Amino acid sequence: MELTHTVTTNARAMTVAISLFGSLAGGANAAISITNFNLSETSVTFDISGTFLATPPPGMFSCLFFANPDIAADPGFTVSNNLTATSASFSGTQALRSFSPSATGAAITNYGDYFLVAFENDFATNEAINGSFSATWGTPTFTPSAVNSLDVYWGGNTALPDLQVIESGVLLTTVQVPEPTSALLLGLGSLCAAFRRSR
Repeated sequence: MELTHTVTTNARAMTVAISLFGSLAGGANAAISITNFNLSETSVTFDISGTFLATPPPGMFSCLFFANPDIAADPGFTVSNNLTATSASFSGTQALRSFSPSATGAAITNYGDYFLVAFENDFATNEAINGSFSATWGTPTFTPSAVNSLDVYWGGNTALPDLQVIESGVLLTTVQVPEPTSALLLGLGSLCAAFRRSR
């Protein structure tokens, strides 16, 4: 009987410890998940789902920033400043901003190494999101091999200077940027599998 009580108590303590660690490690914001992320020289695609649980940032509530962990990287993974995507779409209920659905940050320290996705309306705490995003640019805009991962921020305080605007936002998650060769091999593998099934 005592053994059962001890095990139960230890299990509860472990659960509390894990919950606390999750909160300290940004677990409170981990309700947003970004999967199937792919970055090429002229395109970005990903799936996003979850709920915005964190307290809204001071401003730019409608924007998601995909930033190099070294946001001052120069050269970074973006090759030009303020290039708006030639086409962009989102399959979820939220509409993309019509005049600038997606634009790149500059690969210089004045602006930072990032790209942003702008929606028509601000996101609110406890708002759910679910859909697939796709954007293309008419000219080479990214160097995927120049970055391994991207930190995804929600919002940013426009009263702050330069790079601090983005880093003042809520850190939602970090996505891994697949190497171009890996993405190509993955695509070829899927194509081969589909071909084998059709035979």
